[in-house]
Amino acid sequence: MKLAKRLGLVMIFLTGVFIGGIVVYIFPVPFPDMGHRLFGVKNEYAAEVLLAILNNFEPSRTGLKKSWAFDSGPTHQIVMNDRVTVFAWFDKEADNLSKNAISLAVDNPKLAAVIAKHALQLSGFSAELFEPAKDLPPDTLVLVETDALLGSALVFRKPFWRMPSPKLRE
Repeated sequence: MKLAKRLGLVMIFLTGVFIGGIVVYIFPVPFPDMGHRLFGVKNEYAAEVLLAILNNFEPSRTGLKKSWAFDSGPTHQIVMNDRVTVFAWFDKEADNLSKNAISLAVDNPKLAAVIAKHALQLSGFSAELFEPAKDLPPDTLVLVETDALLGSALVFRKPFWRMPSPKLRE
């Protein structure tokens, strides 16, 4: 009797692990949120061409293929299956923002950005703070533009589970 109970519990556990694995494979959850690297592209067509190129070179080896896409404010983003690489194109209203960024998930984006700004300035670099996403609550996403990065910026944002849900798309 005890053996049957143990086998039953093991089967329930293995079934749960199997179903959980399938769910995470179909709906990848970026947990833990390690931030991402955003690469600005000219437009949606450019993103699709880059995706085709990456998929042409054995996605199993390169590890990069489209996972999902969303729109947030003036940005349109395609997240790759490594959950770190993102291609994005921008509406006209984002013309003055950096198009490439290192995004870091932090509990307090404003504080992290201020600390980064002061560290950069103390090291002799310029640094300015922006909150570019007007559709987000204050202190949700803060961008630090600096001449320490060529054509790029640092983005401090809340972890994905504390961000407003983006508008998913194909």
